[in-house]
Amino acid sequence: MVITTGADGPANTPTAGHIHNSRDSAQPEAPRRPTVCRFFSQPQGCRFGSDCRFQHIASTVKPTPSVDTQPTPESLPVDPNEAAKSRGRGRGRKTRAQQSSTVRKRQIEDLLKVPQWTVKRLASDRNESALAVEMKPSDPDFPFDVHRLYLALVVPSQYPAKHLSDPVLTIQVANQKIPTGVKRNIEQAFVKHVRKEVIAAIENGDVEGAPTLEDHLVWLDRNLELLMQQKPAPTIKFTSNAASSKAASNKTESKAVSNKTESKAASNKMESKA
Repeated sequence: MVITTGADGPANTPTAGHIHNSRDSAQPEAPRRPTVCRFFSQPQGCRFGSDCRFQHIASTVKPTPSVDTQPTPESLPVDPNEAAKSRGRGRGRKTRAQQSSTVRKRQIEDLLKVPQWTVKRLASDRNESALAVEMKPSDPDFPFDVHRLYLALVVPSQYPAKHLSDPVLTIQVANQKIPTGVKRNIEQAFVKHVRKEVIAAIENGDVEGAPTLEDHLVWLDRNLELLMQQKPAPTIKFTSNAASSKAASNKTESKAVSNKTESKAASNKMESKA
């Protein structure tokens, strides 16, 4: 072993940091840095040993926590990258209500763009949206004198339905030439069809795969002839109280006139007999 010399001559006292093997004596050692060696406290240790340029300071060994002092998730250090990812996932995740609203809006927009029909917005509030639909029967041999079917499609705010208790799509046929009983058949059959599809989707756990607004109207178009051939549904005709009172009054007056005429005829008969 030799003692290294610096630029000003031999050192007065040798130190451990300046002792090298003879093979390394040709090159002076770089001055120590105050940085602590990160490998010294590791199980494998520092491979440079005493020749390491960094300080070898033994780290304080923390006692192994007992069962009662196990760290909780809140006390563990948080990786900034993982925290950022978690915040990003939270911002990107939508609630079920938001997902349904997105599906509803998308299907309404798609329906407004269907080329073979004329679809317009009628009204909308927090409970439902109404669309005016004008559709020509696709069957070229359609036997009825209905060149266009005019209806209002009512889309509830809970569409698409997630529960059996949720309201479903409804329609209101507006053609004046179609009898009221036939209109009721069309409207009731449409609701029955929609509810059947909703039940099937909920039971199969595939609500997102349920038929769309356009699919339901396609079903109506294909079954319109059959629905109009059915016996008209019974309807109720309402009359006003004023009309009923007037009719009753006219009937009473007519009866009074009749009685007066009969009395006069009987009187004349008695006078003639006398």
